[in-house]
Amino acid sequence: MVLSSASSGLSGCAILNSCLSFLLLLPVLGASQCNALASGAEQLSQKARLLKDSDDGPVIYSYEIVATYPHDPKAFTQGLLFHKGVLYESTGLNGASSVREVELETGNVIKQRNLGRQHFGEGLALYGRKLYQLTWQTNNLLSYTRSTLSPAAALKTPLNDGWGLTTGNGTFVASDGSANIFFLHPTTIAAVRQVTVRDNGRDVGYLNELEWVGNEIWANVWQRECIARIDPESGRVVGWIDMIGLTAHAFDRANGQRLDVLNGIAYDEEHERLFVTGKFWPLLYEIRLKKVSSPPDTEIERIRSLCIVTGKLL
Repeated sequence: MVLSSASSGLSGCAILNSCLSFLLLLPVLGASQCNALASGAEQLSQKARLLKDSDDGPVIYSYEIVATYPHDPKAFTQGLLFHKGVLYESTGLNGASSVREVELETGNVIKQRNLGRQHFGEGLALYGRKLYQLTWQTNNLLSYTRSTLSPAAALKTPLNDGWGLTTGNGTFVASDGSANIFFLHPTTIAAVRQVTVRDNGRDVGYLNELEWVGNEIWANVWQRECIARIDPESGRVVGWIDMIGLTAHAFDRANGQRLDVLNGIAYDEEHERLFVTGKFWPLLYEIRLKKVSSPPDTEIERIRSLCIVTGKLL
């Protein structure tokens, strides 16, 4: 087929226009592709930051003593809490267990409710207008009217054992001496969920007394001079408080009396004060934390070796 010069010219223009249109679109396509690449790179960068944050080691804290207060040296402290200017304490040992209201400044016991010899008092928590006290090995959760310390009820828990107790986000939070933390329904006491506490892939066992501070669970580790700061959602240790030296400080003021381990954390939320003590300690300490800036990996590992129990203590 032979094309006329006119039709041949029109076809050439159409082809030329198509080529020009394609060439004009190239910058637009290039910009779109660049934007897509930039967006993808930003998403990858965000993911990398999140991964980095999740892989970061725990924050390390030391402490300084702000004040000391008298503490009953015969109190085998198992639970401690502070509420509206009043210190409450749970003591242990069969035949010596109690729940107490204590005057902070003097250490005087204002009220005391003794437990029967069959009970070994453990962690203590406040929920509503009642105090709740765990017992060791008997799976009991005893409740008391806060204002009078009158017994209110005796409940059973699903725990294998009772060690630490606190409250947070509308649940009881309990430890049983393992690396697990249990969240219990406040009325049925059924286990709602549990997390295993870990640091760098290692289980952190022998969790003892508990305190809910801010958005974290703080836990004494039995027979260790340290406090774990735990993310309640994941169980990850987000911080360690190095308490080395405090037991020695208490021992120097014990006049030769026997001391047991560091145990007992109470937080005064209203005034942001932190109190700690130990079993048979003559003093209760108000302390202030000091963040250790950019600790080397060797320091983080030192804290881990100090705080994470490897092997069995019981």
